[in-house]
Amino acid sequence: MSVSLMLTSSRFSDDSDVPVPRRPRVFRDRSDPFDRYDDIDFKQRDRFSKNSLVEILNQIGDRLDPVTNLNRALSSREQLLICLRFYATGAFQQLIGDSVLV
Repeated sequence: MSVSLMLTSSRFSDDSDVPVPRRPRVFRDRSDPFDRYDDIDFKQRDRFSKNSLVEILNQIGDRLDPVTNLNRALSSREQLLICLRFYATGAFQQLIGDSVLV
């Protein structure tokens, strides 16, 4: 295949002229479930008491700390809450994300 034929055929298949609609960025209110719920509601939702969560966080929290502040990275406490809720419920990512407001 000649170079001119390749250039001609690639010109017609190029969609770079068509604007791609993008979703606007949505920043949700990330109110912390640790602060939002009392001890009873928290344990009912996450299967752990707040004290247990703090203890786990003290042991592994430094390994979960985000290395960046860009793009509103999840805190180590938010990551742990999401992980524990997944283990407790087996719910899918979108459902857990909606419940934790992530």
